[in-house]
Amino acid sequence: MTFPTPFSAAPRVLCQVVSSAASAARSSAVVTSVSTTAMTVRVDLVSSATVTVQLHWQAIEP
Repeated sequence: MTFPTPFSAAPRVLCQVVSSAASAARSSAVVTSVSTTAMTVRVDLVSSATVTVQLHWQAIEP
């Protein structure tokens, strides 16, 4: 995901899965890399189903 405004240094990122779908209820979001302009998030699901999840995130300048 690309940040709307670049940071001067890589920010600290908080991220969580927010979804009402039962199959996404047991999932977790893992931020795997962060730069000044973007972050990569991996979503791990307990089920093998393919689902669409909504992520809420916050990036904080260090």
